[in-house]
Amino acid sequence: MGSEWPTVKFGEVLLNGARNGIYKKKELHGSGIKIVNMGELFAYPRLRSVPMKRVEVTAKELERASLQPGDLLFARRSLVAEGAGKCSIVLEVDEPTTFESSIIRCRPDPRKAHSLYLYYFFNSPQGRYLLGTIRRQVAVAGITGRDLVQLEIPLPPLAQQRAIAHILGTLDDKIELLRRMNETLEAMARALFKSWFVDFDPVIDNALEAGNPIPDELKGKAKRRLALGERRKPLPEHIRRLFPDRFVDSELGPIPDGWKIRSLDEIAEYLNGVAWQKYRAKEGEPSLPVIKIRELREGITSASDRASMHVPEEYIVEDGDVLFSWSGSLLVKIWCGGKGVLNQHLFKVSSKHYPKWFYYLWTSEHLGRFQRIAADKATTMGHIKRSHLSESYVLVPNSTLLGKMTAIIEPLIENQIANEIACRTLANIRDTLLPKLISGEIGVSDAEKFVKEAL
Repeated sequence: MGSEWPTVKFGEVLLNGARNGIYKKKELHGSGIKIVNMGELFAYPRLRSVPMKRVEVTAKELERASLQPGDLLFARRSLVAEGAGKCSIVLEVDEPTTFESSIIRCRPDPRKAHSLYLYYFFNSPQGRYLLGTIRRQVAVAGITGRDLVQLEIPLPPLAQQRAIAHILGTLDDKIELLRRMNETLEAMARALFKSWFVDFDPVIDNALEAGNPIPDELKGKAKRRLALGERRKPLPEHIRRLFPDRFVDSELGPIPDGWKIRSLDEIAEYLNGVAWQKYRAKEGEPSLPVIKIRELREGITSASDRASMHVPEEYIVEDGDVLFSWSGSLLVKIWCGGKGVLNQHLFKVSSKHYPKWFYYLWTSEHLGRFQRIAADKATTMGHIKRSHLSESYVLVPNSTLLGKMTAIIEPLIENQIANEIACRTLANIRDTLLPKLISGEIGVSDAEKFVKEAL
């Protein structure tokens, strides 16, 4: 088991030791080959072929600082202490790619060590502890390649390394698949919303067919719709017929006939969070994590504050609730991170009269404007006021059409929620198995059975 596995210096299982990336002057950025910056290292722990910035390099520089699948990347420095030593792995390289000077590259020797096993080791509690022993704090936290290669790491037989990497990698692969599915579902929902409420595609189609006039503001869109021919009618005929066939003038410009103008705060309730410090959990008592802007972006962590279970019920957040951070980093998101307490500076958005997709997508539609309003508040932390909700308008179709729209979009949203909750469950399984597999506390065969049941 783990206690019986030999330990070796990390550098002994590497080809060419540890290498720092390249530094290039600003004028050499913008063209050339892809470069992995700190942003990619932190955003993509399992780095695939994603869009990146570019930099011009010489052939000699590329030979010294290129990337290939299996390379491990470590953050050489970070403004946040725990960020120094952050380990990611390169899984795909679709074209010549280099990496910046704040990153250390380690290339494992496949005859001695499995790259994915090493990646999981350095992301385990044991691995993170070891990285902490070489972290230095001056102006910023940092590690050096010289110290990194001297770390003593447990090295099970290669077959065991592959088995551990396969078990944990299978879970991460499933998580990535579900998240890609969610990106597609979100894009579909937003495309339908834009077609119906921003571009008015079905109304334009019906107006063209009926020979009704097209407002000047929409003639360009109508021309593009005509150019599509029969392809411009993706909706079933019985649903398309529920859309109006003419436009009327309004304070917002031309809108579909019969649709009503409402404000965001007329279609939904925007509940501001609670001052959770009044309900700070006492040591040892049951508690809930506090959902702040950081948690909205990154999820619940061990560093999240905890509040008492006695917080008023309206401030409790459940999976599937729509949250809107109205201060600092403005963001609209359907929360799927588990039960928690809503902090100040976040709205919980709900409605007794309209479906979730409707107020979620309409709030998201106005997010860009809200962000611009917040950005203009240069002397204070950027935020919006409730009055801005009242000044943000929504188009509401008749109840029959809204019901048909709901039948189309709601499953997309509900599937996203289910997938995100499944991702959280799989991540919890991975994080539970990771230290046990790395330490040898649990055997590969037992872990495989556990994962098989979970999948």
